[in-house]
Amino acid sequence: MSVSKTLGYSVRKLRRSKGLNQTQLAELAGVSLPTVSLIENGKTNATIDVLVAIAEALGTTLPHLMAHQLDTTVPDKQDLKAVLAKNVRVRREYLGLTRREVAERVGMVSYYIADIENRKQLLLLRNLIRIAEALEAQPTWLLSEGSDEKLSVEGGSTYPTTEQIVEQFEAERKRQRLTITNVSSLIGHDSAIWRNMVKSSNVSILVFLKTCNALSLDPEDLMDAC
Repeated sequence: MSVSKTLGYSVRKLRRSKGLNQTQLAELAGVSLPTVSLIENGKTNATIDVLVAIAEALGTTLPHLMAHQLDTTVPDKQDLKAVLAKNVRVRREYLGLTRREVAERVGMVSYYIADIENRKQLLLLRNLIRIAEALEAQPTWLLSEGSDEKLSVEGGSTYPTTEQIVEQFEAERKRQRLTITNVSSLIGHDSAIWRNMVKSSNVSILVFLKTCNALSLDPEDLMDAC
């Protein structure tokens, strides 16, 4: 990843972790909204003064932003279950919702939410996004250690569909000129898994993360509401 792309990823990830949108960050840093957008997309060579102002607005330093690297580690399945269980429970309790109320919001039975919170379920991506929306949270927050349960998605935000995500996977595979066999090998599955994913848009969280890793894609860009 280029320096500008790495810096943009770091700014975007830290901004989102603090619950800020691009407009709010621009105001805090005293720069224009287009400047923040271009930096996050790795499409500008901003001056040092601008980068320092953005770093300070995010409560960090420029060296820290420059040193940040894209985390491509795919968690172990059991670790992922544990993190998801804790984050769903903590966010649900913070909102003062029962398991039944969350289940009703997403059209599921309450024991399904109980199974998630008891580490018995590792969701399909489709269901993770639905639950995140019911909890007014970003899907990646529910998969991340140390997430702040007080953060809420901005009103009016739109969550992506799994069909849209899978379309982006296919487009990136073709852009990188990878065969289905190649990309399936990279994610550690046979070609049937990829073909089924493209056909049905059914994909587990684990396969989603492995695919992001294999194609060097940021899960936040694909899965989070905007």
